Amino acid sequence: LSYRLVSEKFGNFTRYAMYLNWWSILPLYMLTTIESFRAAFYWTNICYSVWGLLAMGLLIVPIQMRSYHSISYIVAISDISVIVIIVLILIVLGAEGQNTPSGFKHSVGPPTGSFLSRYGNISTIIFAYQGQSVFLEMMSEMKDKREWPKALWLGQSVMVPAYILTAAIGYYLLGDTVPAFLPAALPNNGAKVFINLLLAFHVLVAYLVHNQPLSQAIEAIIDPKIKASRFVHFVVSSSILLSAYIVANLIPFFEQLVGIIGAAFGSPILLMYPPLFYLLGMKSAGEHIPKTHLIICGLCLFVLFPFTFFVGVASAFESLAEKWSRHRPFDCDLS
Repeated sequence: LSYRLVSEKFGNFTRYAMYLNWWSILPLYMLTTIESFRAAFYWTNICYSVWGLLAMGLLIVPIQMRSYHSISYIVAISDISVIVIIVLILIVLGAEGQNTPSGFKHSVGPPTGSFLSRYGNISTIIFAYQGQSVFLEMMSEMKDKREWPKALWLGQSVMVPAYILTAAIGYYLLGDTVPAFLPAALPNNGAKVFINLLLAFHVLVAYLVHNQPLSQAIEAIIDPKIKASRFVHFVVSSSILLSAYIVANLIPFFEQLVGIIGAAFGSPILLMYPPLFYLLGMKSAGEHIPKTHLIICGLCLFVLFPFTFFVGVASAFESLAEKWSRHRPFDCDLS
């Protein structure tokens, strides 16, 4: 789209920006898997980095699958599992006697603190909705690409209410004590073990979804003329996996890593590319653009996008610096 609607230079920029975005999400999935294992086996004192090695061991074989079609069924199971996870978390939190709304502090406005420290929450919201980065890749492998709008509307109609309700109910039950990684708030019992193991499965599948296009892209850079051999794919996918493990241990902080990715990559994916493609696509087709659409697109392109990008990145790195002052990379215990 960038090549066709803008220019070759912008197309090259977009191509490598998307590659970097897909790669940046993989350490987050690694980190989330580690957090899930730590929460599931809460009675153990296993090092953070060791849990990461376990995640690598579980992924090394599945990442050798080379198309979305080959993982479509496991992705469907993963989608169902995340709905089960959300429902169970909210039921368990709501059933706990100490988790009454009156026992926690709630506020209508933002939390106390500096502007940058409070703004980090916005980057987290932006991150949650940046799935557009793989929409075209998913569409390209559909048997009937005309069915994409139906798949999109079905997926979004489940995801958006689930995200909003989870955040709203979680805050209602736990107030200002609600953690960024919500499963960590569960009481130490069998339900916590089951929910976190199910979450680890879901996140490992999400890793596969983003690893697919990134591995193919790197293989195409190595040799664009032929499909990579199984050995080349193994080397590429394993190298990506190792880099995700290293970054997850360098920045082992869930909230801060989400903030960095949401601001640096989520803001342009969510607020810059869609209005840009819409305006240029309408112009290319010779279609009239309603004034209200121009205003909305202009607001996204020239106000919301630059603000969320620059302020979000500054907020995320300020928070990260504060975390690094107390914990070193590859620390065994981050509690």
